[in-house]
Amino acid sequence: MKLKDVFNVPNTITYIGFGLTILGLAILKLALISQNGLHWSWAIGILVSAAITDWLDGYIARKLHQATELGAQLDPLRDKLLLIGVVLILNVYWAIIAAIVEGVSAFFANRLKKIKGRIYITKASKTISVTQTFYGVVLLVVYTVGWDDKLFLSDFLFFIIIALSGARAVSYYKEIKSSK
Repeated sequence: MKLKDVFNVPNTITYIGFGLTILGLAILKLALISQNGLHWSWAIGILVSAAITDWLDGYIARKLHQATELGAQLDPLRDKLLLIGVVLILNVYWAIIAAIVEGVSAFFANRLKKIKGRIYITKASKTISVTQTFYGVVLLVVYTVGWDDKLFLSDFLFFIIIALSGARAVSYYKEIKSSK
């Protein structure tokens, strides 16, 4: 892999997204400990910015024809770091099930890579990733405002996230079967 591919515009945005995610998660943990409204506001702002970089890097990669194997591997990793980091900090244990289902999906995606010789990302798969990130941010906002029914909503959102992850795993599995 060439150095210019490692540091192209979309991959650089992905690296910035990783930094924002880690910083946002650290401030989220601080907000949870301190119960300081300013910390909550900073955490939400930084994590929303990280979520925006998730969309932006893919958009720019497609528009500038700068998609790389590295970017295709890092992007979903950052998505999962953001989502699972938020839910673990907020002690939402549905995250374990979500992580398992995502792991199955990643396994099938890796199998497709071996069959097709490239990272296989469909528009549906990318839409699912963006939707999962959006739900993670919604979940964070719900916890921040202290909504009384947050447990019901968090369960509902995690059900949707798990269902979407399962749908992605099934679509990858079907593609594997049709490729043989």
